[in-house]
Amino acid sequence: MAAAIIGAVGLLASHAAAEPSFDCQLAEKPDEIAICSDDQLAKNDLLTTNAFNQAKQINRKRAIATAKTFLKVRAACGSDLDCIANAQTQAVLDFGLLGATLPTPSAQIAETPAPASAEPPQSNPWPDAFSRRDFKLGMTLKEFKRVPFPDSDKSPSAFSVCSNEPKSRDAGYETAMLFSDVLETAGVIKCAFFFVDNISSVPMVFDAGLGLADTQVSTEFYFLPDDSSVQRLFWIQTSGPAEMAGALVPIMTKAYGEPAHRVETWQNQVGGKFDNDVYTWDNSSSEINLKHFGDKITVFNLRHTLNPLWQRFDQILDQHNTEAAKKL
Repeated sequence: MAAAIIGAVGLLASHAAAEPSFDCQLAEKPDEIAICSDDQLAKNDLLTTNAFNQAKQINRKRAIATAKTFLKVRAACGSDLDCIANAQTQAVLDFGLLGATLPTPSAQIAETPAPASAEPPQSNPWPDAFSRRDFKLGMTLKEFKRVPFPDSDKSPSAFSVCSNEPKSRDAGYETAMLFSDVLETAGVIKCAFFFVDNISSVPMVFDAGLGLADTQVSTEFYFLPDDSSVQRLFWIQTSGPAEMAGALVPIMTKAYGEPAHRVETWQNQVGGKFDNDVYTWDNSSSEINLKHFGDKITVFNLRHTLNPLWQRFDQILDQHNTEAAKKL
């Protein structure tokens, strides 16, 4: 595939619409075999190759570097079709930043008429819910997976992985794992963003921080089924250096208005006690909670929650605790 992207010129004209830009009879790697087995991924591959060719005419060095990064990310997907599609979408966006004028693969998919039996779009029942960047509480998991990583200038190859995907169990993707039987039983799905960097002979996976004000910080996304069993974003968990919290308060006040403020006691493992400032913004459907100290005195805690589903989540946890108490 490296030759198909980095050295391909004029390959698009020699293949049918549902064939990729490389010879499927020579496909050996899991990602290549997956592309050959899926018509839409094959079409996306043609689009990605064409975008690369356009970008290469404008900035050859950066286009080739971007293509190499894309190929590493796509290879890390193995045979995961959704992961490959996300990598293709991001690659076309990256080539677009270099001057390519093609639509993204996701846009191309959207233009294809959906079959009559396809699932209809799910509207957000909570239009006033708070957002974290481009991710709005109440959005569906499918919508989340279609949103490009907002900080492509910082991490141009970033892609999402969720706990219901096989890749979440691979080395380097631990942030996407739930690590909780209770959350799994509740139907919770957790997602996070990652990027692959070839800092040594073996590609390494890193968490992709999501920008908050002017700093990239750790952010995790949690989904819970609604009454129709649609997975919706109900909890966004963000953490970063505690010294950031003081600077965030006036910025968030400008965006959301004056918060409610209280002080609670935070205590470390050796008994030291500290005043923990807690700021809360809320509206009819959601809440933002900012704590100066999170699970450590060096870390702030920022939590976005969707009230109706958060209440359901609380009830599930309470029921679990009730059942667990019977086993004491």
